[in-house]
Amino acid sequence: MTWDELSQSCMGRPWSVPWNVLPGDQGAAPPQGEWVSRKGMKSYGYSLVHLR
Repeated sequence: MTWDELSQSCMGRPWSVPWNVLPGDQGAAPPQGEWVSRKGMKSYGYSLVHLR
């Protein structure tokens, strides 16, 4: 998940399991898969993949 310290709000998180992995527990990179994020009043869905 991504967290904005200033506003104390969640800005993005995995849409599918494991959706509850905290940033400190996710390792060097966020988990791959479907994600949802927000910017202002809008939400965005996307697929996060790791590239080599």
